[in-house]
Amino acid sequence: MQNKVYSYYKELPSWAKGVVVIGGIAIVYFTAKQLISRIRKQAEVKLQRETIDTQKKELDNLLNTGARLSYPQSNYKAWADSIVEDFKGCDVGNHNVVNFGNIIAKFKNNADFLALTTAFDIRQYPDCLSWFNADFKGNLNQAVRNEFNDKEIQMFNNTLASKNITYRF
Repeated sequence: MQNKVYSYYKELPSWAKGVVVIGGIAIVYFTAKQLISRIRKQAEVKLQRETIDTQKKELDNLLNTGARLSYPQSNYKAWADSIVEDFKGCDVGNHNVVNFGNIIAKFKNNADFLALTTAFDIRQYPDCLSWFNADFKGNLNQAVRNEFNDKEIQMFNNTLASKNITYRF
């Protein structure tokens, strides 16, 4: 079999040999690139999961030491769902900033921040350029960094600081 393939290759014109070699290299390159990308994504998801688990433990510790959530748990879940809906697609307006800022402004303590981040968990939604890239997948902190510019993030962090909330985006 090996000799048949090689003899077939040997009989090809030189331009066709070049196409076969370049095509083979391209297949190896794109396969390796996909494999590396998949491994990186799996590592990122593992790190995100560890972050969420740590935040859940921190929230439990706060609640066990007397801190209280300012709102029912269902509010944090609804806010997380609302954030994902706002972040889907290619919105060029500023209503995402306003909506997200309004949610952050409702926080009264660290427990509120942690309750939202744990309710958000790891979400996947269509990103603006999803027809070129895969959907966005990440925790709230990563989603905020994906959706907002540095000036907007600083505004959110200033709001958190003004409420003596120690967590930042």
